[in-house]
Amino acid sequence: MNSGSSLNCDLEISSDEFGALMEEVGPFEYSPHLAVGCSGGADSLALVLLLDKWIKVNGGRVTALIVDHGIRDESRHEAITVKSWLAEKGLESEILCANLTRSTPSLQNVARSERYRLMGDWCRERGVLHLCMGHQKEDQAETLILNLMRGSGIDGLASMAPVVERESCRILRPLLSVPKSRLIAFLKSERQAFVKDPSNEDKAFKRVRIRALLPELAREGGTIKRLSKVAKRMAEARSALEDETAALMAESVVVFPEGFARLNPQPILKSSREVALRALGRVLRTIGGKLHSPRGDQLINCYESLVQTERVGRKFCRTLCGCQMREQDNAIFIFREKPHKAEITEMGNKWLWDGRFLISGSPNQIPKVFLPDRQNPPNFGAREIERMPVPFWQALPLFTGLDGKVLVPNVVGIPLSNATLKDGLPEVTFQPQRPLSAASFKTVRNIGGERNEAFERNNTLP
Repeated sequence: MNSGSSLNCDLEISSDEFGALMEEVGPFEYSPHLAVGCSGGADSLALVLLLDKWIKVNGGRVTALIVDHGIRDESRHEAITVKSWLAEKGLESEILCANLTRSTPSLQNVARSERYRLMGDWCRERGVLHLCMGHQKEDQAETLILNLMRGSGIDGLASMAPVVERESCRILRPLLSVPKSRLIAFLKSERQAFVKDPSNEDKAFKRVRIRALLPELAREGGTIKRLSKVAKRMAEARSALEDETAALMAESVVVFPEGFARLNPQPILKSSREVALRALGRVLRTIGGKLHSPRGDQLINCYESLVQTERVGRKFCRTLCGCQMREQDNAIFIFREKPHKAEITEMGNKWLWDGRFLISGSPNQIPKVFLPDRQNPPNFGAREIERMPVPFWQALPLFTGLDGKVLVPNVVGIPLSNATLKDGLPEVTFQPQRPLSAASFKTVRNIGGERNEAFERNNTLP
């Protein structure tokens, strides 16, 4: 445990500054209920206390979510300690438990995903729209360097966004422009101890090794302030490109409720290469039910193949990101390959099938979901067969009816030919993990004016 810092209290972040930062990540509904991820470290604990002050002025509730990964023997004790600290200040909190071990491969990435999953599920189940995270200025600089080392493009170099729209909630990072030292100064003024996680100093993790290099980078001119400015400029570039990409997709892409897309290649080919790659990657990610677009080299090869086939007048055919792409009647149809196995993930009182279809209905029907074979389901009429050749519907979820026959479920937006077979079938909506076009990537503004600039001049790493 650590109880403070050597910084003077007059350098702490003020309530007015924090209020301006919260305006940047708004708007909020009347009397909002905010969840906040709280590890008990300085950043997240400072955010909880700042949010408490903000809520008392603006109305609403704050609930701190303390995730116990179970990786270290002392993690449970730390979670209980943090909960007791918050209780002493009259703050609500809940401990969410994960089951990870030190031997888990890619431990930090898995732990991060599990943390967001647990907190996202908690928000979804309680109707909480906003999940606040305590990432701060040094975190943003570290993310920039990590992504640079991975060879990331503009998206990666834009680092973290202050607002990210997810299916379960909005993830808010109001502290991205605030140095860690100011948060520690705030905790000192509040006489609040915080947890010092030894894994943050474990050089087995790449992020920790990068953090240790920051002072040397600063001596060569790569200060936190300059790295943050680079991330901000990349975020502005990313936001502009996303606007162009959304306009291109609106012109060239139609997504059907059965989970396939029709792409007009001409607007894609006439667009700039970067925007075309983004649009193509987004469509493949959405139809494939993936969280991420295809890797850069794979996507570039796919795009260049499209350009080449158009140039020589051949039909385009390609497989990428779990999708097939076939040209027909001057359009390219993109549809999910028949998966060998489709995972079902519980999402509150619904289930996400193969990362693409959200299924609602009786829980005892969910185990009956299976992948199609070559036969045509009896409730799949001539109209549907004409609209959807066999390869298109081979990736639809099917059910076994009470009479043992194979049935296509009630796909929202598509009327089935035989209405009598619809009774009792689960309802299915094409709702992939990542939508075709989401909220634009936001940029981080520098809140605090001259005082903040003066602080950074006096407190940057040497």
